[in-house]
Amino acid sequence: MGKTEKLRKYRQCWESENWAKGWLREADADANKIGEAFCKICRSFLRAHLTDLQRHAKTKMHCEKMKKLNPQQNNQTVLSNTIIITNEQKELDLKLSLYVATHTSIKSIDHLGEILKVIGKKNNSLLSNLKLHRTKCSTIIKNVISPSLLEELILDIGTTPFSLIVDESTDVSVIKYLCLCVKYFSTKNLCVKIEFLSIIEVDKCTAEALNNHVCNYLKYIGLDISNLVGIGTDGANNLCGKHHSLFTLLKQKSPNLQIVRCICHSLNNALSKATEQFLVI
Repeated sequence: MGKTEKLRKYRQCWESENWAKGWLREADADANKIGEAFCKICRSFLRAHLTDLQRHAKTKMHCEKMKKLNPQQNNQTVLSNTIIITNEQKELDLKLSLYVATHTSIKSIDHLGEILKVIGKKNNSLLSNLKLHRTKCSTIIKNVISPSLLEELILDIGTTPFSLIVDESTDVSVIKYLCLCVKYFSTKNLCVKIEFLSIIEVDKCTAEALNNHVCNYLKYIGLDISNLVGIGTDGANNLCGKHHSLFTLLKQKSPNLQIVRCICHSLNNALSKATEQFLVI
């Protein structure tokens, strides 16, 4: 007579195990009367044996169905290899990016970064893990350093009167830009400072368009246009014309606004007129 296998009882504690979470439960008594287990993913009955259940959890069909229900599991192997960047490494990337933004072109960081990495490996220093190239460097400058410097600049200006130095230009790709620099008295450094403020892409260079861009940008960064006391421009008519220009439109919002034309442009115009009158060829 053959040996009969003793049936084992289903244990509720298995459902809390990592290998069984989300798919294992006890079979319904009406559907199965011998106390088997049930896989909710594969819709199949299983013997209530620990080894059989663990073996089922590793089958190909079961794993594929689990991945469809939990897509994040596909990324677990990738996440396990993720490199954790320390605060010291972040500080190094910020310092190098700030150096590049101040003293050289962004493209040079590709070569500089590799040189520093080789030096770091010889000295077993923090530089050995340096991973900074122009894409990451430009992103740090644009999204981290620039907003931080702008915030400090706006706090330094505060509610004190300020002047704008304005010029518009067109680059080689025929895109028009408006460049803004700000001149103000710094209560922090107790001196008059001239700082770069922004470059704004514009669609048109008419007086109305430039006025809208300037007013909207000053409002966006939190500077009160009523504190604008001076504007410096070249001799372009759309910037400093007497009747309809950026200057006349801004003066409507800030009545005390004064204009200072570029000395070099003014001197060039004066000499051109003088040569027409006094030099005969």
